[in-house]
Amino acid sequence: MLTQVETFLNRLRKSITRKECETCDCLQGLLTQLELDCPEATEAVVTLKVPCAEMHGCLGCDPCPPAALFSEYLRWQNRREGGQNEQ
Repeated sequence: MLTQVETFLNRLRKSITRKECETCDCLQGLLTQLELDCPEATEAVVTLKVPCAEMHGCLGCDPCPPAALFSEYLRWQNRREGGQNEQ
């Protein structure tokens, strides 16, 4: 799983198009989920995490690359766990 999480982290780094992305709760939510699902990736995740006081809500960017990647990750995780409700 660590390899897949590292792949998602690399894609996430590349998806940051604006400075505001770094502190957006869309990106930070994905980081938290990755950290929960793969504790061995914590060191890599910590480099992108910010304190809650620095976070801001979603700006409504369309598209929002971190949110799209978060959705993709959740679908991947569901398939990995044998989920059948794939849309």
